[in-house]
Amino acid sequence: MKKIVAIVAAAALALALPCSAFAANSSTPTSGSATSAGGSATYSGTPYTGVSGVTANVTISNTPESGCTLVVEDTTTMASNTEINSGDVYVSSTHAWVKKADGSACTTCMANAGSVTVGFSGIPAAYNGKTARVYIQHEGGQGNEVKTTTVSNGSASITMNGLSYVTLVISDSAGSTDSSSKAPQTGLDLTTTAACTFGAIVAAAGVAFVLRRRNED
Repeated sequence: MKKIVAIVAAAALALALPCSAFAANSSTPTSGSATSAGGSATYSGTPYTGVSGVTANVTISNTPESGCTLVVEDTTTMASNTEINSGDVYVSSTHAWVKKADGSACTTCMANAGSVTVGFSGIPAAYNGKTARVYIQHEGGQGNEVKTTTVSNGSASITMNGLSYVTLVISDSAGSTDSSSKAPQTGLDLTTTAACTFGAIVAAAGVAFVLRRRNED
């Protein structure tokens, strides 16, 4: 009986040990960048001159379809939901889209770009610590949105889904930093973790039982 229990415990322990969390596979990202030329854009009939030298780097998690290319370009067209209030500074507008071989837009690629990170660099030091509002006009069917972040060391970054027009506006107020902790994506569901835990418990119980019987003998 002892041998049987020992074998079962050893087997359970062996099955439980490999239950590590492995990082989920990710597709090869594609990126592009554009540097603002300080062009003039119009908001509510008023022209605003942007800040030159600010670079927007766009990275997408899903590779475009074959023959399609990610395009990131400086533009004077603001996102349609942009709001510029008193004390705000218009910085730049960027158009990120996917172009087919014939030059037309690949709307499917744009809607399925996956996680999109837009990082701004070269923002003048005078704006460090200020709140940056990023207005996003989606072209892949998603609704428009606005995200806020804080300028730090001349940089700011946001993450969104889908490609679009992106307009960066900086307010005169101090920004706040998101300090929440986020666990890395593992690609494993909780049922797998529960099974691993149960296997470890069974193994430990079996070993304890064998040791107890041995001491009794």
